[in-house]
Amino acid sequence: MKEDWIGVDLGNTRAKAWCFYAGGSERRFIVPVADADWTEKLLKWRRQVVPPGTAHSPSVLWWIASVNREGVSQLQSLLGNASVTAQDRVRLLTHTDVPLPTSLENPELVGIDRLLAAWAAWQTLHAPLLVVDAGTAITIDWVDAEPRFRGGAILPGFEMQLAALAEGTSGLKNAVTQLQRRAVNHDGCDHRFPGTNTADAIAAGVYGAVVAAVNAFGQQVTRIAGSPPRVVMTGGALQGINRLDQQPVMHVPNIMRQALLALRTLHTSS
Repeated sequence: MKEDWIGVDLGNTRAKAWCFYAGGSERRFIVPVADADWTEKLLKWRRQVVPPGTAHSPSVLWWIASVNREGVSQLQSLLGNASVTAQDRVRLLTHTDVPLPTSLENPELVGIDRLLAAWAAWQTLHAPLLVVDAGTAITIDWVDAEPRFRGGAILPGFEMQLAALAEGTSGLKNAVTQLQRRAVNHDGCDHRFPGTNTADAIAAGVYGAVVAAVNAFGQQVTRIAGSPPRVVMTGGALQGINRLDQQPVMHVPNIMRQALLALRTLHTSS
């Protein structure tokens, strides 16, 4: 039987939720986890999208993908105590839910977001690929031709890099603040080298370091596999990248939504 369900991508910075109705439509909600009442806001949204006593089911199934252990604990506690969600069922996704073999020493320890993004990217391209996800941290993961998740690399995210520069130097704080203000206002910044002012030089440095890392890992994969991987990027901070070492880049802004929906469809049809 089809039912309404909510997929949650709970990261270290934001919680993204999608309500997928049995009839095929959906609603989206995003809340910063830095908000003290972020769980209450999510619960209020859940009441709005699936209110009791309507044509929709009064209870829903939650699928939660998260590496934020504290956040998961907070959300599970609230869902268990709130009367409106007393009948809701909660499923915390693990590596065993993702139908993608791995070559990892301890697959149960890899971030579920990395596995889901890699699997969703493979479902899109069906080709060897690198998945670059720019969140709080930046992950670069390789899926080979089998397909098999081979692991990858984890780098500090842009905000973490900027914070390190601001904390570790006295002369760069104003420029970092300027860059952060641009990000909030969506004004963008010049990523080209050389930067002709301090703020643009910092932007060129942190952005260029990530591009260089993706290029370097792509070259290593090419040497191992014999052919270059496709590159899939997700996360708004990397939208400006269109090519890497002459290889085209595919941008998938909401790859976790795509992954959760595809995984749910797979599990309900099997």
